[in-house]
Amino acid sequence: MNQPIPYALPSSAGVYAITYVTSGRRYIGGSKSVRSRCRRHWLALSRGTHQNRELQNAWPALIFSLVELCSEEALAEREQWHIDHTSLLFNL
Repeated sequence: MNQPIPYALPSSAGVYAITYVTSGRRYIGGSKSVRSRCRRHWLALSRGTHQNRELQNAWPALIFSLVELCSEEALAEREQWHIDHTSLLFNL
């Protein structure tokens, strides 16, 4: 699978997921700019330099997606909520 750079994601604040298509295992993250943050993940993964080794090992069978748009003020709370309510996580 050749994952395209996630340009279609919004540049606004929100919670995103990076999902391993084989197992459904997910990385949940939040950012003031979902598009920018996912692009940084994508670049590190495509270069083989991502800090999360398990996520790196799942490359390139990963899909980037938006989970929820929210305000910057609610970002940390919403990200944590999704982490707490998602099983099979890559989050360290």
